[in-house]
Amino acid sequence: MLEQLTRKEKLCVTIDSLSGSNIVPIFNYIPYTKAGYTIVDEYLEINDLKAVGWIYSLAAITFPVFELEDTESKKLLAAINLEWKSARIQLDILCKTDNLSTWQKLQAFSLLNADPYPYREYLLGNHTLGDNGMIAAQITDVGYGLLNGQDKVTIFGELTRQITINQPPIIINVTGSTTPVTDPIPDPDPTPTGDEEMTIEVIYADYQLKNKDRILAKIDVTSLVTFTLNLPINPVEGYEVEVICSQGHGDTRVNVFAANNVQIFGQIYQAVGTVFVNGIHRGGKLLYTDAEGWIVYPYSGAQFFIDDSQIP
Repeated sequence: MLEQLTRKEKLCVTIDSLSGSNIVPIFNYIPYTKAGYTIVDEYLEINDLKAVGWIYSLAAITFPVFELEDTESKKLLAAINLEWKSARIQLDILCKTDNLSTWQKLQAFSLLNADPYPYREYLLGNHTLGDNGMIAAQITDVGYGLLNGQDKVTIFGELTRQITINQPPIIINVTGSTTPVTDPIPDPDPTPTGDEEMTIEVIYADYQLKNKDRILAKIDVTSLVTFTLNLPINPVEGYEVEVICSQGHGDTRVNVFAANNVQIFGQIYQAVGTVFVNGIHRGGKLLYTDAEGWIVYPYSGAQFFIDDSQIP
């Protein structure tokens, strides 16, 4: 079953005098993962990317003064000359994809000392990276050196990740016959310690229970499932298991079966063979005694179903 996820992350990276002319990726990409799912596709996009330059090592620029009769073209030319002919440090934005061995230059910006303003902001735009792209920044010496002293550039924006994931189907049906696996070393110790402590195990299909098993019979899936849990064969007094059922759908149920005519709730209904749990009757702990067979323990806490009558 395919699912679509959208994740938004804030990006922020700072370049300073220690960075030199090194290529600095805008973010550190870690592929998305989710336990039990496969990643079908992950699409990346960077929005509203900006940079703020704090430049002190260069001579301050002198802003042009225009007369009322100056044309728009003259003003534009003056702005371009100010940007690209002043003492400047160049900030390059680079792109690389999986099939490229080298970084490609996308944009260039002039970092100027805009005194008396303490900083200057640059709009770096939006960048679609898909599932195989990355962008980076680099400081280039164009005759006035690199970042020096307290100079720094902070680049920030928002990363959007469109993720498609798939949960593999859970296969419940089993063809052919299966032979239950018996407990090779009966261990009726009622007070387990250390490694013998009972831990929960999630079960999706037919299963042979062993002494001290704790089972979550998982039926909270999209399709109707029914399977059987076989109680320990040839139990010894003091054996105990716990069966808990997840919330199911409709008539979904899990049979709990005792072999060799061993009674279940022998002193209550004298029933032999099988009970079941489902989304309403969620199960509990079963304890084996020689006199009564498998009994509910504690009696007030468990819920099983038998002969269309609820065991409280």
